[in-house]
Amino acid sequence: MKNVEISENLRDAVADKATALNLEGVRAEIGVLRTVRCAAAWRGETVVSKDDLEEAWILCLGHRNDQSPPKAQKSKPDTKLPDSFNQNSDQRQLEPPKTSKSPETAGKDEIFLESSKKLAHAELIKWWQSYKVKQPCNSILTSTSEAVTEHTSHARLCWISSLNASILRGWIPGKSWHLKFRKPARRNNFWVFLDASRSTGAIRFLQEARDAIQTIGSRTFRSRFYVLVLQNGELNWWIKRGTAQAFRESLDQLLEASGKSYLSLALKQLNIAVKKQGVLRGDRLLLCSDGMFSPENGESIYESKKIFVKLIRNLSERVYNLAWFHPHSLRGMRHWIPELLKGTEVR
Repeated sequence: MKNVEISENLRDAVADKATALNLEGVRAEIGVLRTVRCAAAWRGETVVSKDDLEEAWILCLGHRNDQSPPKAQKSKPDTKLPDSFNQNSDQRQLEPPKTSKSPETAGKDEIFLESSKKLAHAELIKWWQSYKVKQPCNSILTSTSEAVTEHTSHARLCWISSLNASILRGWIPGKSWHLKFRKPARRNNFWVFLDASRSTGAIRFLQEARDAIQTIGSRTFRSRFYVLVLQNGELNWWIKRGTAQAFRESLDQLLEASGKSYLSLALKQLNIAVKKQGVLRGDRLLLCSDGMFSPENGESIYESKKIFVKLIRNLSERVYNLAWFHPHSLRGMRHWIPELLKGTEVR
């Protein structure tokens, strides 16, 4: 196959025909070129024939021809293109694809999920049970706290209180500070974002992610749960400061995937909420998404990507135990999520 020559003139001809047929993307062109190469190689030749090209168009686009069911197969394949594929014919249109043409659009029909059930995921449980301690003991406390002595368990240096106390005692440069310590006065937070857009439901990822999360929530009783859901193009907090039982009950209600994937908007909401609550070492944040975000406000995919990367970095700098639960991407999408997370410590 590698010896079959595909000339530039042939590539141009295939591209021109695809343009005339108003095809989206380049999948059809690639399919046709691969097909003609296989046909020539099958005959043991290195030159593509005109019959190979005509037959390739039928094989690659014949399923979109809105005609009567095919007749019984003939001994010799019919290499004549249907009228709908004639460049000079504008009477017939190709059947629209079953899925969206790009991340900018989404199918209108909802995808319904099966009833919720627990499905253990070893790697997710391992992440939940491990603490990623990034803060030193004397780091700044950025959450609700109470004043304590230095030797109290989990006490950390409070710079603002230390500064105020030192100034009241007449501190000047060169003198030692009067240090003050505080410790957290709230329970750990568990933040969960569930991307319930249509794309996550179409590949059954949303259903499996929902079931896997229930296995970690059922073993947690002291955390406070926050659940942010993107569904039908809208963001809603299903739970704020909820218990483990309320968390599991909310997941049971997740039975539908629909709408676009406004992931950048979701990250903005999470950044605001986390900043307001502050961060403790035991706080965790879990993102559940396929990473296929839709552009907002007429932005391009490239512009949306830049915004998304900036938001995920800001979030990862605040939350020290942050993970992204995602499906195994295929083909061109295989490196998409690692690319979005490049330069962060998101697991």
